[in-house]
Amino acid sequence: MSADASSQVNTAYRVLRAPGTRAQYLLQLHGIDAIGESSGASFTDPELLMEIMEARECLQDPASPRDSILALDRNTLRYLTRTVDDLKKAFASKDLERAAQLTVALQYYTKLKNEVDDWLELQRGPPATREQATSAGAAATNTCGGMR
Repeated sequence: MSADASSQVNTAYRVLRAPGTRAQYLLQLHGIDAIGESSGASFTDPELLMEIMEARECLQDPASPRDSILALDRNTLRYLTRTVDDLKKAFASKDLERAAQLTVALQYYTKLKNEVDDWLELQRGPPATREQATSAGAAATNTCGGMR
């Protein structure tokens, strides 16, 4: 019995500790599947898809300068932080459609951040920290991907 309870606690912890899976769970409690196949493309912003696609092309281009990837890293972390903040506001105001859109965006930004971190690891460079992203602010220019 205790092993089963421990397993349930571990599962709950994994779901609730990350903002993306926590948001998905909260939406599912309201019958909304923002990420799953049943959602179709209803919550996906075409501009976001283009932005992510361009950023990924930059990561795959061997001619991309390291400074551009570092700017992409800072910007992605900044967008992740902003998206989580906006997601909190959407849930607080019970705007579930907006929360679903932000959950999809959060998933894309999280995956992009992981891809940037992998690129930087391969190049032996540290990823941006939250403090660096905050201090870079809107002044960070990015020749990779045209992040908004």
